[in-house]
Order: sequence, then structure tokens, then C-alpha cells
Amino acid sequence: MAAHAAALRLSDARATDREIWGLAWPVILSQVLASAVSLIDIAMVGRLGPSTLAAVGYVTQFFWLSHAVLMAVGVAGVALMSRALGAGDPARARAALGGCLIVALAAAATIAGIVLSAPRPILGLLNATPDVIETALPYLQLMMLSTLFFAVSVTYESGFRAARDMRTPLWIAGVVTLVKTVLNALLIFGLAGFPAW
Repeated sequence: MAAHAAALRLSDARATDREIWGLAWPVILSQVLASAVSLIDIAMVGRLGPSTLAAVGYVTQFFWLSHAVLMAVGVAGVALMSRALGAGDPARARAALGGCLIVALAAAATIAGIVLSAPRPILGLLNATPDVIETALPYLQLMMLSTLFFAVSVTYESGFRAARDMRTPLWIAGVVTLVKTVLNALLIFGLAGFPAW
């Protein structure tokens, strides 16, 4: 009897491990793709010189700051939405999704507003040189404004994950990685008749 109970516990533990891995691997791969985009940016921009590379490095730090805040909001959203879905209350899950979207957009707008209200002094506090600051400004403005779209993306990805759909966010990450890489090549190097930045 004891051996049978132990075997059942071991079987349950293995099933749980498989379930955890099944839910985790698409999220892991999504995060790898997000990091790969940053590495691709650096690889391409590095060919434009040290000042441009430094500018991208500074701007990327602000993006990762926004990313951390928005991912925290997304985690909270997953907890609320999955609890509601587990309780069989999709209306409460939709309300949690809406609340998560509002908080994420407010957080992204706040961070973007603070950074864009005084970008030169903020970059100066980080010891960026004047030429790096001027190079960074257009990219910083673009990245900070894009955090609003990122807030929407993170919120909806959290909704999919709360519903145990881990693969749709992975597909989204794959498409974003591909599109961003192609646009990088076209706009950084001026390929196919596009203007080089």
C-alpha cells in the first residue's frame, strides 16, 4: 500500500513537472526572442560607430526600465485573470484585463512623460557626452512612445497566459522579432531604397 501511494505521488510529481515545462517553455522562448532583438540592434548599430552604439545603449536602459514595470503589471494581471477564470467567472477576468490595460498604459505614459519631459538632463545625469545625447534623442523619443504600444501588447499577452494559451504570445514575439529585424536592416543601412538613419 505504501509503495503504491509513493508511486502515485511520483507519477503526480512527474505530471506536474511536465505541465510546468509545457507552460514555461513558450514564455522562456519569448523572453529569449526579446533579448535577441536587443542583441541584433547592437550588432547592426555597432557598425555605425561608437557614438551611435553608446546612444542606443543609453536608450535601451530606459526601455528595460519600462519593460520591468510593465511585466510586473502583467504578472499581477495574470494572477487576477487566472483566478477569475479558474472560478468560472469570465466577466471578472475581462474586468481584470481592462484594469490591467489601464494600469499598464498609465505606467507607460508616466515613465515616457518623465523621460521625455527632460531627456537631455536625464541623459546628462548618466554621463552621456553631448554628441551621444544628440544622437540618442530621436531614438529615445521613438522608444518611449513605443512603450504605450508595448503596454497594450504585454496586457493582452498576459490575458492569453491567464487562459493557459502560452503559444499565441510566442507567435507574437516571433513576428515582432522578424519585423523589427527587417526594419532595422532597411532603416539603419538604407537597403531597398529606404532612407538610412
